[in-house]
Amino acid sequence: MDMKTTKLFSFNIRNGFIALSLVLCLVTLIFNACKKDEPLQISDTSSQAGSNERNAPNEIVNYEMIDINHVPGHGPMVDYQVQVFSNGTIVYIGRSNVSVIGKKIFSVDLPTINNLRMMFMNISFFTIRVNDNPIPDAPITYTTFSNGSKPRTIVDYGDGTPESVYKVRTAVEDMLHISQFVYGKE
Repeated sequence: MDMKTTKLFSFNIRNGFIALSLVLCLVTLIFNACKKDEPLQISDTSSQAGSNERNAPNEIVNYEMIDINHVPGHGPMVDYQVQVFSNGTIVYIGRSNVSVIGKKIFSVDLPTINNLRMMFMNISFFTIRVNDNPIPDAPITYTTFSNGSKPRTIVDYGDGTPESVYKVRTAVEDMLHISQFVYGKE
């Protein structure tokens, strides 16, 4: 083998090793997140006066990664918001027609946060095309995602939002056990 072929061969081996290392790291993160079945730690902050309903306390926030905001339409419909911060802090705010009214703050581990982030990245959230077809008096759901940069919000008027957005939004709320606050059951 000449020198040029040897350099090219060693370059390809090095790139293959780096790619394999990245795949193994990702598999390890996913495995660790899936094997943990620990209860969530929940604190009640609904009685704190003067608390900011939009964001968690500044000392524990990196950036707001996910924001799911359910706004009711005409009639008695659920009205709540779920905020996921990059440091693992979760903020639930129940406004009306939910089991728990007020603010609940709890945390999840970083592998869970990484799984949530990857769910949005896997559906290419930043490039999804949306057909806005508002339905009068229907509930509206705002789904916002940020990967540390400018956030994108997709507005679900009840029709026209891609199924992948609905599935990811539902999966996020399932992973965080939000139904215990909204419907009073796990």
